[in-house]
Amino acid sequence: MAQLSAEQMLQALSSPMPAAVVTRGISARPRPDASTNLCEEVTLAAGNKRSLYVVEAPAIDLNIAFEHNSAALSIEGRRILDTLAKVLQSPELRQERFVVAGHTNRLGSEDYNLRLSCARAIAAKNYLRDKYAISPERLIAMGFGFERLKDSNSPEAEANRRVEIRKSVH
Repeated sequence: MAQLSAEQMLQALSSPMPAAVVTRGISARPRPDASTNLCEEVTLAAGNKRSLYVVEAPAIDLNIAFEHNSAALSIEGRRILDTLAKVLQSPELRQERFVVAGHTNRLGSEDYNLRLSCARAIAAKNYLRDKYAISPERLIAMGFGFERLKDSNSPEAEANRRVEIRKSVH
């Protein structure tokens, strides 16, 4: 999978939110939570009952590499997050919140993959927080396991193991 440049990331994530975003009720609870896919407790603005993960929102899939069966970032994974950090610090995106969504392929059990996808999303979020001081309130870790395969024709494909960055509703 070819990696995106900083310019491509910025262009994709700077797109405006769709005018008509369907909302649903959401409560902030720590993972595991089958109804929200939240990996951590999230503080929402008073009265905010919108979905954090909006399918139509601007998004990018990043082929962030992890050690096999692990949430340990590889050197290449850290390089991709270094590029993403610069994009998230740009004037166009400095005030935005983003979902950091972990995804896996279909190898292994559902429970194992849900936990692994959360661990990877949290690892990416923590890297951005610790190395670049990106506010953790701007990054919402969610785990989907193999629920949202990128390549559903090849459920065990490497392309399905990814971290997705998606603009979130404030």
